[in-house]
Amino acid sequence: MSFDEILKQYKAKTCIVSIEKTGENKYGNIKVVAGNQAHCDDILHITGHPFMPGCPYEFCFPKNQNFEDYVYRCAIGGEPMHSYVNLYEMGLWLNMFLVPLFSEEENVGYCIYTYDVKPLQDSEKMSDVSSDVSAKVLQTCIKLRGASDFDKAINEVVSDIREICDSDECCVVHLNHDEKRCHMFAKSSREGIFHADDEFPEGDACSG
Repeated sequence: MSFDEILKQYKAKTCIVSIEKTGENKYGNIKVVAGNQAHCDDILHITGHPFMPGCPYEFCFPKNQNFEDYVYRCAIGGEPMHSYVNLYEMGLWLNMFLVPLFSEEENVGYCIYTYDVKPLQDSEKMSDVSSDVSAKVLQTCIKLRGASDFDKAINEVVSDIREICDSDECCVVHLNHDEKRCHMFAKSSREGIFHADDEFPEGDACSG
């Protein structure tokens, strides 16, 4: 089935993106090789020029490192992806869905990219989390805002975050760009996990 035949099945703005693999975890050109009518209409409206199949992706979308990472992980790694990307330079949010496609080319991967552009974050759509997690996040925010002892509160919040994420360790690091030094001022470790205060890498960029 051709790309055009695939794209005819999609009502939402959808295109086929290709990415060139140049080495282990390295990639080259990322192109938009085909697009459905909704995609073509959108590109014409936003850019003022018609969509050209095979063009570099930045001819259609702002250059964005997160987007490139998602395309690589999907088209090369075979991972279906869904995420929001903040196009801060345009004041837009991208709600993006990527689905990997089989490729007969050894060093080129393809994926279907369906997207929706919003001028503001759609909190209803982005709140796809459990009520339990939402409640815990809200609780940590209230705890921090109403604190009279900031040092105590930030350590409690870091502990809450570690428990929410079910991680072994969590910390907050303060970085002084002028002095090129950093230090950890809040941390939480799971019981039984060894953690040394001076575990941070030392050198010009960071000092424990």
